[in-house]
Amino acid sequence: MLGGTEKITMDLVQLALNVSSLKQQVISNNIANSNTVGFKPLKVDFEKQLQSLSKTLSNRTDSDSVSSMIKTLQPEIVIDQDFDQLGDKSVRLDQEMADMTENSVHYQALIESVTKKMALLRLAINGGQR
Repeated sequence: MLGGTEKITMDLVQLALNVSSLKQQVISNNIANSNTVGFKPLKVDFEKQLQSLSKTLSNRTDSDSVSSMIKTLQPEIVIDQDFDQLGDKSVRLDQEMADMTENSVHYQALIESVTKKMALLRLAINGGQR
């Protein structure tokens, strides 16, 4: 069982993975509907919640309360206010593809960090022997 900062870190990584997965779904939906007349592209809004959490947590030291606060965060799916309405096109396919690529790289980096963290924990449990 993880404790202290390790638990908080793993909770944050799990949350980041969930948000990244949701972003991938939303981007895929935008791409799938790129030729749908009147479709308004969506995006995942999560940054405001993270900023609010960061301010709230600046004075907290209890890992259990921090962890429970992290678990209450829920990303929101909102209409992308930056979309271009030129003619019948409401989805910028090139931008969506770039966002999908960026999100995929971010997701892979998170997975790699979890894999390395678990390898270190296994190494510690096994007394330094593989």
